[in-house]
Amino acid sequence: MEKLALFGGKKAIDTTPEYKWPIITPSDKDYLLKMIEENEISYNFKSEEIDRLEMNFKKYLKMPYCLALNSGTSALYTAFIAIGISEGDEVIVPSYTFPATVIPLIHMGAKIIFADSENNTPLISIEDVKKKVSKETKLILVTHMDGFPVQVNLIRAWLKEHEYNALILEDCAQAIGAEVDGVKVGSLGDLAIFSFQQKKLLTGGEGGLLIIKNKEYYERAILLSYLQKRSFEEISDGRLQQYCYTGLGFNFRIHPLAAGMVNQQFSKMDNYADKRRQNMRMFEESFNSIPEVKLIGRIHENTLPSYFSFKFLYVDEAVDITKYVEALNAEGVPIVVSTTKPLHLEPIFSNFNSNKFSMDFLNKKLTSQFADPLIYCETYSKKVLRLPAYYDLTKDQVIEFANAFRKVGKNKNSLK
Repeated sequence: MEKLALFGGKKAIDTTPEYKWPIITPSDKDYLLKMIEENEISYNFKSEEIDRLEMNFKKYLKMPYCLALNSGTSALYTAFIAIGISEGDEVIVPSYTFPATVIPLIHMGAKIIFADSENNTPLISIEDVKKKVSKETKLILVTHMDGFPVQVNLIRAWLKEHEYNALILEDCAQAIGAEVDGVKVGSLGDLAIFSFQQKKLLTGGEGGLLIIKNKEYYERAILLSYLQKRSFEEISDGRLQQYCYTGLGFNFRIHPLAAGMVNQQFSKMDNYADKRRQNMRMFEESFNSIPEVKLIGRIHENTLPSYFSFKFLYVDEAVDITKYVEALNAEGVPIVVSTTKPLHLEPIFSNFNSNKFSMDFLNKKLTSQFADPLIYCETYSKKVLRLPAYYDLTKDQVIEFANAFRKVGKNKNSLK
């Protein structure tokens, strides 16, 4: 039996494929340099690039209103305030999501209600949402985690059937290009946010986007995030116009260079997503007989993922997951245990009592965690592995990955 590289054997992969993202071409660099030369470095001086970005997404998603902001987190914060989330308002959120999805709510003093995930997936459980929604629920927040779409249409239909008025906000930060029943994520709820941070399918280095269906929420969001110029130009509501000069507190607008970088990639976006799906199909073909892991390809048949990363469930109970990953790394596989943790277990939430955040909070001693268990997301978080969502893998490289997994599997007794 071939000795594991961890114990001095030959590596299964001589040259690990390099993961490089984003793909910046010479024409992209020339375009951004031209923007600088033309002094397009502030929305207040020249807004064309940001206008173009917003128009691209309004057409892409068939949505009426869009604001380009400096991050997905700013987009979430703006959305929460624009729809009127305030102290004591009930908001249902996924526990298994990136912290920035939920953290802004503590600044509003919202009543945060965590929902569990579906079994063996990163997605919020619709059945758990149904159990926890009430007439007091103001917002349901769903995250299309890792590029896997939540079936928002089912939540909307159930809310309507039972006459609940809760809004739905989609966190699409990791899922641009994903679909449910042929409809793009970002257009399924009442509001949505996207992120253009460096790891995302479309990136400006940093940046975000807020998608809104309701005009009043849109105009409130302008006052919150863009200040004078845009407020004077676009706000038509007489109640809101009196705040055009002062705004309502923040300057969250995107930098034009970030918008330009996203615009340069926009026409390539579908190709980027298709390449990741093509790579996933190669993984599915090559990993169908590796008993230690289960590749997460598609969660619901009526959905089309966009794959923020390639995920595997570790299902072997004989060897500790960290030892298994260590052995794979030694063979040349750049896989890690996913770092996402269920938020309901984090001390900040066990000590948050629906009061608006202040810095005095930091002076409190954090107590032990007494949160009610959310079994599925807790279990999933402990056994999910992450491989980079490569853009340009070859079939031979995928086979090399699979052979490395098989080698570790055949030698797993030596890892005990």
